[in-house]
This record gives sequence, structure tokens and C-alpha cells, in this order.
Amino acid sequence: MPENKGRLWRLLLSVDQFLAVLLLDASEDETMSSYIGRNYHGGWLEKAIDGLFLALTGERDHCINNIEQQFVGSADQRQWLNEPAGKGAY
Repeated sequence: MPENKGRLWRLLLSVDQFLAVLLLDASEDETMSSYIGRNYHGGWLEKAIDGLFLALTGERDHCINNIEQQFVGSADQRQWLNEPAGKGAY
């Protein structure tokens, strides 16, 4: 993503966040893919979004990548998963 985000990018991001609140009852600061990555990790919904981003942008593991960017350098980088750290998510 470019450092200086254009108007269209910001508009698409705000629509994504709006839909996350409307459809998923997520935080207003969270995108659908990060919410789904945290709450439905490994499920069909996460796989569908990852597949969509793979087809459109070539990015693999979009949902997890979004979450990991938020928690890089944190004490517990697995805190974003809704499962105990002992269970393997990968």
C-alpha cells in the first residue's frame, strides 16, 4: 500500500470498516479481513477472503498478514488469535 494513500483507497477502506461493523459487529477501526482472521482463523470464510486477495493482488494469507502487521513487536504475537497459544493455528 502506498505511503500517501489516495482518496479512492481511503474510501474503499472506510466502506470495508463500515461493512465490518454492520455485518460482523466488529470495531469501527477494524477491517473485515482482520476481524475474520482473528475470529474465524482457519475457517472457510478466512480461506475465501485469502483466495480473493490471492486472485486479485497475488498476496497470500491476507487476513493473517493484516493482523501480524498490527502486533509486530508485541510481547505475545499470538494474542490476536482467539485460541490459546498452545494450539497450532498454522
